[in-house]
Amino acid sequence: MVTLILKNIPLEDRLIEARLEVAELRLVLSELRLELDHGRIASNTRVAWLLEGSDLRAKTPHLSLLCPVKTFQGSVVVSLPE
Repeated sequence: MVTLILKNIPLEDRLIEARLEVAELRLVLSELRLELDHGRIASNTRVAWLLEGSDLRAKTPHLSLLCPVKTFQGSVVVSLPE
């Protein structure tokens, strides 16, 4: 189980963080798909970083960047930078 920290920055520039437990983490071509057990995520949520406990960050350091996400059917799809 990996804990994902999501940052949502509203128009008022107030920072809101939410922590979600990620049940499954897999790379699909240029995307990172996160299958979530619970919770809904708005389309303006950005992935901030992955906590320690996963070696995925070491393999793909660019995951520490803020990436826009799309949501559908309980999943989050992060478009990774080229």
